[in-house]
Amino acid sequence: ILEHVRDAEQGYLRRIAGTFKADPAAAFQAEMQRTHQAVLDALDAGMAHGLPRQGPRGGAIWPLRYFLRRAGWHVTDHIREIEDRSS
Repeated sequence: ILEHVRDAEQGYLRRIAGTFKADPAAAFQAEMQRTHQAVLDALDAGMAHGLPRQGPRGGAIWPLRYFLRRAGWHVTDHIREIEDRSS
């Protein structure tokens, strides 16, 4: 589940004009830290410079607030899933 959440965050980055190049050889914790830093950098850039109207291939760009809600919901949903499995 942790890898799935990390991979989803990496994918969501494209929706706020962020980029991320995964390193399959990296340790999980290091890759998670890199992912979080890329998210922070993309959010900072979006706040400072705004977001493009669409992605480089015409894809939808999410408002920053939506990105945060979506990423937060995704983590919360999986926390609940883990709790349900442990009961």
